[in-house]
Amino acid sequence: MTGPKRFARACTALAVSCVAVPCALAALGGALLPACRRNTASPGPSGGAPTRPRAHMDHDPRHGGMLLMSGDQHVEIVVEPTGDVRVFVSDAFRAEMNPTEVTGVAVRRGPDGTTSRIELHADAASGAVVGRGAPPEGPFTTYDLDLHWRTTPVRSSVQIMAGGTAATIAAAGGTSAHDHAGHDHGAHEHTGTHEHTAVHGGSVVSAGDGHVEVRMDASGRLTLWSLDANGTARTARGAQASVRLALPGAVDTPLAYDATADALVVQMTAPAGRDSIVALVRFTPPSAASAIDVRVPLTIAASPDAAR
Repeated sequence: MTGPKRFARACTALAVSCVAVPCALAALGGALLPACRRNTASPGPSGGAPTRPRAHMDHDPRHGGMLLMSGDQHVEIVVEPTGDVRVFVSDAFRAEMNPTEVTGVAVRRGPDGTTSRIELHADAASGAVVGRGAPPEGPFTTYDLDLHWRTTPVRSSVQIMAGGTAATIAAAGGTSAHDHAGHDHGAHEHTGTHEHTAVHGGSVVSAGDGHVEVRMDASGRLTLWSLDANGTARTARGAQASVRLALPGAVDTPLAYDATADALVVQMTAPAGRDSIVALVRFTPPSAASAIDVRVPLTIAASPDAAR
């Protein structure tokens, strides 16, 4: 296994109690999560005045992009194949912010680790803050958003395939929905670009109040390690998980606890002819009341799992 790799992930909206994932994606190449409800007012009792819509009940992308979260703010990002970036910021009820009140940058991190800043400016015609960088590259290019709405920081990260958000969503089965039912949006909020070392050479994503690192090697062995909010390893004993690869006809497969690795593992069939895949993971931490569904982009490791 090569040295540790660094992965930045959105640490704000990858956890869901239903079937969901980092806010917008759920599966580059497979079904994501169930579609969410529109945030429309509902009639009051006995046909009375409509009740106020509840916060965080509308997670449908409105501009063909991918929806992320940062605290109580929603962020929809659209990345074109050309590298053009549009970002729409809305509040907990999906009321869109005036782009003149949104400032910041998108930091583009290519698959080779090179970074560049994309300065974003208000575009009144589209209602977004916009900018242009190099085209997204495969297997994944990371966009770290470092924004402010007035004085409120709005930060999140997302991985985009070559071809932009449209290609990423198409690879995920054409769905870009997100359900945050029952999720505490304030439980895991960060105030800057959030990176954790993937000590096993896998991919690190947010999961509830912590993270998981997931790695698949060329033999098809998939390993999941449980991490805390700071990215420090914690025991996976007592946790449960299942995984479904984002491939047509794939099914959920349970993982089993491996005491030697202190991780959850499963032997799968590695996808032929591919060096990357998306895993849809349902993870239940020990003593947790509900499962957390996350989408994990994986680069298939050439070497066997070191913890095997």
